Amino acid sequence: MEKFLRTSPIAIILTDTFGSIQEYNSKAEYYFGRKLANTIQDLIPPNSQLDIPEIIELPFATIYEGYFTNQQGGVFFANLSVSQNEEQICWFITERQAFLDLQNTLSRHQNSPYEFQHELNNLLTIIVSAAELIAMDTNDKQILEDVGSILHASNRTMSRIRVFSMFNQTLIKKKSLLSLKEFLKENESLFVDTIGNKNHLIFPDLENDISIYVPETSFRSLLITICIHLRLSKKEATYQFHISEEKLFPPFSSHSLGLATGRAYTISIIENGFPFTEEILTSSKYIQPSKEATLGQAWETSLYCGGSFLQRISPNGHRCVTIYLPNIV
Repeated sequence: MEKFLRTSPIAIILTDTFGSIQEYNSKAEYYFGRKLANTIQDLIPPNSQLDIPEIIELPFATIYEGYFTNQQGGVFFANLSVSQNEEQICWFITERQAFLDLQNTLSRHQNSPYEFQHELNNLLTIIVSAAELIAMDTNDKQILEDVGSILHASNRTMSRIRVFSMFNQTLIKKKSLLSLKEFLKENESLFVDTIGNKNHLIFPDLENDISIYVPETSFRSLLITICIHLRLSKKEATYQFHISEEKLFPPFSSHSLGLATGRAYTISIIENGFPFTEEILTSSKYIQPSKEATLGQAWETSLYCGGSFLQRISPNGHRCVTIYLPNIV
């Protein structure tokens, strides 16, 4: 496995579609021992709540909870989530207590940037106050020049902190109604430049405008990341946008894919030659799990937009990437 899978705090096991173990990471080895069992079923004690045959048949339903047998023969309670493509199933196992600890850690540190801004602002306020007092108590020209430099640098830094704080709070996180037609028109040259002059990007002619509810900065960043990914994937290709509204149902709409059941706007960038149909958007066909860093960034940014992101690769190697945004307008 790639390094980020090997060092993941979550146990990751790859099996075939029958549950036979093919590959696993170091955390799985830590839980179950250097020589894992032959099948995922062998890791489950008889009294576990987990119905493995049912999960294999319907892997996208939810996060499961149940008992696993560790390498010492004891059992531990864990969270299990599952992802599947046409040939493999990926099992993600997190010890329940470790899962709670991870949630608590994230909760403790989610406000760290703002706490850092606050502390730095406090420090600069003290520096500015002290410098102003020094300026009031001296007529020394050299000291006044030095104090002036301190005040200038401190005030400039405080100003930039305020701008950065406003950027974080309003542009990145705050959602607003965004006209997709106007957005694509305004950013067309940006996306064309990003995808590269060897690739061709065809924009849609939207007769009926669609309003999406997203943070504009994050949504722009998401499309830029996708364009970079496509640029790195192929030396030369033609892509086109496809925008539609679809109704998503289980098992496709699922926790593991980050897709909510209900109506969603789909924004796809499709490589010419990909066997694209409307049915593709509501099925797991051709979904391609990937270890590419740009796709990880796209996934994270799609979460800021309140939606999800999927890549599909057809047997002929052509790509289709789709952003799913719940239609809550």
